[in-house]
Amino acid sequence: MMQYYPQFVSVMGWVLLAGGVVISLPALQFITKGQSALGNDGVLHYFLAFCGSVNVVWALILLAAAGDPALAVKIALPCAVGFALLSLWRIPLCRHPDVLAKLGKAPMAEVFFFAVIAGVFVMAGVA
Repeated sequence: MMQYYPQFVSVMGWVLLAGGVVISLPALQFITKGQSALGNDGVLHYFLAFCGSVNVVWALILLAAAGDPALAVKIALPCAVGFALLSLWRIPLCRHPDVLAKLGKAPMAEVFFFAVIAGVFVMAGVA
């Protein structure tokens, strides 16, 4: 499975890049129009801009590492920690009534997917 690790790193980079751009769009709309489809809560848009920026940077690191096998292995454990945290934070939060009302069960599925992604990075980091 680790023979496909560079491709996995590349795919994860593109997914995070796309996600970072999508997350940033409401913040950009808020900056230009004073509101977005998510409303006019400046704090929400502030955190969306922050998260989008972090995703874009993380994506660019993954994309750079995908072409360098030594670098790809070096970033495996930090990426595993990042995805494990994404999973762990969702465990209590995905049960919150507000989260369920606005996002449905998607965060519950993310618990599983982020844990699996973290596991792949762990395996690459210890291999």
